Amino acid sequence: MDPHAPQAGGETALPAAAAMPRAPKQLAFRRLLLAAAGFVLLWWTFGGESRVLMLPRLYSVRPTAGRAAASLIAMAALYLLLGRSRLRHRAFAVTALAASSLMILGAIESTVALGWIDFRDVFNIPLGLPWKHPKNRFDHELITLHRPGRAFSGALPGALVGQLGISTSRTYPVEVVYDERGFRNSPGREIADVALIGDSFVEGVLVNDDALVSTRLESMLGVPVLNLGHIAYGPQQELVVLRRFALPARPRVVVWALFEGNDVVPGFARYERYRSDPQAYLKAYDDFVDRSFSRNALFALTRLLARDGPTTEKARAWSAVLLTPGEGNGERTFFESPSRPLNPDEEGSMTGTLEVLREAVETCSANNIRFLLALCPTKYRVYRDRCAPDANSPVRDWTPSDIPHRLETWTKARRVEYLDLTEALSSAAAAGGLAYFLDDPHWTPAGHDAAAAAIADRLIRLGWIEPRPEAPMAGGEGRRSPGGDVAHASDGDGAGNAEDP
Repeated sequence: MDPHAPQAGGETALPAAAAMPRAPKQLAFRRLLLAAAGFVLLWWTFGGESRVLMLPRLYSVRPTAGRAAASLIAMAALYLLLGRSRLRHRAFAVTALAASSLMILGAIESTVALGWIDFRDVFNIPLGLPWKHPKNRFDHELITLHRPGRAFSGALPGALVGQLGISTSRTYPVEVVYDERGFRNSPGREIADVALIGDSFVEGVLVNDDALVSTRLESMLGVPVLNLGHIAYGPQQELVVLRRFALPARPRVVVWALFEGNDVVPGFARYERYRSDPQAYLKAYDDFVDRSFSRNALFALTRLLARDGPTTEKARAWSAVLLTPGEGNGERTFFESPSRPLNPDEEGSMTGTLEVLREAVETCSANNIRFLLALCPTKYRVYRDRCAPDANSPVRDWTPSDIPHRLETWTKARRVEYLDLTEALSSAAAAGGLAYFLDDPHWTPAGHDAAAAAIADRLIRLGWIEPRPEAPMAGGEGRRSPGGDVAHASDGDGAGNAEDP
């Protein structure tokens, strides 16, 4: 009998399987929705505010790797449990896919093992630790040193954007060129009247060459200034820089810019760890995992996922609204770390730092070089009275350390010249200039200018440097008198404006 033949009543009989054609599709759709909901729940559950230095917002590498692996396992399990083919066929498909994926990944990673490709460069991964930077080179005394002649041009975000998790698209255009030593100077400079030693504040972060404290100081004094600042250096490394790079330049003056934030802590202790196990740092320059495709692809995925994330609770807690005239007024500025007194371990680092400074002073004295110790204050110390933290912000309870007082006491006892740059930077902020970047702990061009003016003013007052007639005065507007003397509008330690006689 023809199943499609008309039946009684004029209707055509349909196959039993065709009576419910949508049931399997509906079931598959429901399974898909359930799986999608499960994946969303998986990523949301293991999300949060854990992060790695320089990686922004909601995701960091380890949680991202965990969620990605869990998602792949969950997809394979769903396929094995809900697939419509035979179980052994499903198992073979999953095994074949996993094996082929591992073979492809192995082939890619072999290029890393052979030293052909460094995927940190390929994915342009910014790493906060300089001894992890692919463009730096290992140095047995200094741990790390910028590669001579290296140049960079591009737009960078503030360091705190990733470190704290700040929601912003703000970037800063910057061009950087390192000399044959690995520092930010014009190529070929061998001799200088002033050598400026320090960490990232002297090197200059997010600031072009023409706005550096060394460049501005050179312009104000009219004499060659050598910039010997390097990011992440501590006191012991700066002592090496003095002996290896500053002394051959035969300067008349060494200005040692000591940052209170991380030069003493953790800079001093970090170098002591290096001295106890230098191979651990050497390994970082040729570490397969750091250069691998897998790790750097996860970094890139993390950055993509986190791009539009909200400002984290930690970032808001470590911030305040600026109450200064001019630029930045009413905007939120972020701080790198809590400001507090030194703990017992840090007391030891402070003692060690003072011992390093003693060696530096003696080294300069033995070579007939004048020595000026300049304190670079933290952003919080400069803005603590010019900002408004949120009502429940821990910033309200922060108390700065007594490092400036200790340095002043130590230098007075040894007749060492000391300059606390807090006053100069605070004056610049009070006058309407933004001395520190909103989303970075370093000086803006205005901050570099204020620091250079204060240093130039002190060197002139001491008579250590006689500025050339064509050099602008430290205050920025003055001119030298015909007799060569400098008339100052202020007798304070800060930057004074010169006046016509």
